[in-house]
Amino acid sequence: ARTECVNDQTMRLRGTMQDVTAITRQRQQIADLQYALDVSALVSATDRNGNITYANDNYTRVTGFTRDELIGQNPGLMNSGFHPPEFFQNLWETITRGQVWRGEIKNLNKDGELYWTDTVIVPFLDENNMPYQYMVIRYDITDRKTAEEKLKEARDMADEMNRLKSNFLANMSHEIRTPLNGIMGLAQIMRMEENVSKLHDYANLQLQSGRRLLETLTSILELSRLESHQTQLTLQRVDLTALVREVISYLEPIARSKSLRLSFESTQPDGYVHADDRLLVQVFNNIIGNALKFTDSGGVDISVEPASDRQGQPFLCVKVRDTGVGMSAEFLDRLFDPFLQESSGQKRRFEGSGLGLAIARRYTELLGGRILVDSKKDKGSVFRIELPAHD
Repeated sequence: ARTECVNDQTMRLRGTMQDVTAITRQRQQIADLQYALDVSALVSATDRNGNITYANDNYTRVTGFTRDELIGQNPGLMNSGFHPPEFFQNLWETITRGQVWRGEIKNLNKDGELYWTDTVIVPFLDENNMPYQYMVIRYDITDRKTAEEKLKEARDMADEMNRLKSNFLANMSHEIRTPLNGIMGLAQIMRMEENVSKLHDYANLQLQSGRRLLETLTSILELSRLESHQTQLTLQRVDLTALVREVISYLEPIARSKSLRLSFESTQPDGYVHADDRLLVQVFNNIIGNALKFTDSGGVDISVEPASDRQGQPFLCVKVRDTGVGMSAEFLDRLFDPFLQESSGQKRRFEGSGLGLAIARRYTELLGGRILVDSKKDKGSVFRIELPAHD
């Protein structure tokens, strides 16, 4: 504005006015947009070299770093190592060309925890169309990615179980068909055989086939009962040493037939457990029987000894050590999975349903104990069956 005066009197007033309502409204809209972005996203900015120049509160909260720790640093500070170098090379080539980059990134926060973000990087270009700054907008999608990973793990596990069950059914067709063929074939021979001594031999072979078939069907039914929680327990005070001796006496003929050593030693002659003796017999029959099955030379050594856990609670340990074929580390991790065998199909060297150890472990856990295994391929195995001691 300007005034013109004559003789100290105002003669004329001149001025201009400018309407800034639109500019004020525009500034308010920008401030509102920035606020909305700040409360909903992790926002940061970098210079043309990729070093951080700005970080909002959400970004510092999720990363765990303060602004002072972030400003001037490269975002590679949070690299989790999950993505290959080519991933970031493609990202950098895209934004330096002035193009927007979109993708999901798995990073590491200050405390070493992993987090996922859905990320958009927008280059700001100068008059020469060269990036001078990058705006990075991220959304935390950790919960969603965690749920997706869990779903994938569950799906992979289901696929693996289906594969194992398919292998199991293929093995069972062999396990059931072989003794059935033996029974039926021997029955036909026996109908035509007149030599009484040969009839006796055929009857023994038929009996062996029948027992093998019965054991297979019993294992399938027992696993079914375990999975449906229908196994009935009859708990009583059991002399563990006497029970193990009894199982060994059943298995001694197998050891003799293979010329294997089968030894037993007990440092706890009066060791008792509170258990179902029927289940325990099956546990030890499975584990000792397996040790004999997978051992061609040397032998199987069994011992019963007292021990205690870290809380001082006493338990009895039955140790079964063999000099057999042992197991690979990969197979050992899944040794007690049902339907699983280290070799299957036509290449199987040892017969069996692959259910014995799965049932043995579940029986032992039902009785409050556990089974531990140490094994190396071609070096033999050691099984430890631990059961709570009983006065």
